Amino acid sequence: MANKKDFAQNERGFWTIPLYCIDDSTILNMHYSIPSWIYDKAALTKAGVDTGYVVIWRKERENGKLADDQLIFVPAEENTFIPVDSSYERTMLQYLVEKKINFKKPLLMPIDEVYRPDFILDKQKPNVIIEVAGLMNNIDYVNHLRQKRAHYLDKGYKYLEWDVRKPLKIDI
Repeated sequence: MANKKDFAQNERGFWTIPLYCIDDSTILNMHYSIPSWIYDKAALTKAGVDTGYVVIWRKERENGKLADDQLIFVPAEENTFIPVDSSYERTMLQYLVEKKINFKKPLLMPIDEVYRPDFILDKQKPNVIIEVAGLMNNIDYVNHLRQKRAHYLDKGYKYLEWDVRKPLKIDI
């Protein structure tokens, strides 16, 4: 695990990234240094979540040695370490955990699916899809959300949507 707030640039043109133990995020495993030119093109996300995973891609050089090539920061909820796409998804995840509601947080979209839901309550029959509606002021986003809702209802799922402008309450 890492915290974006702790990333620091040094005078030699490198970024130092402290990496913490996954089972205990208070234990510092190591500091990892990465060249500024890689850090500057990194996908660091604007999700509003500072904790997460650091993924470093390496490629093989002509001499056969591996060299850092790309860096991505995957935001994750700080207690469960489950990846989230936004601070609103983090809030929903924390709500579900607090209420002891079993859920799945899909990270990949199945090949036979058109959409990837934010959360699935798979202990319910029918399964419940939860979408976190965070950009309700964007007409393209609202239209996309309508298409998702219709898709899931057509497939027989129960569909719940949390408009983040309203208080969070899930009625299953």
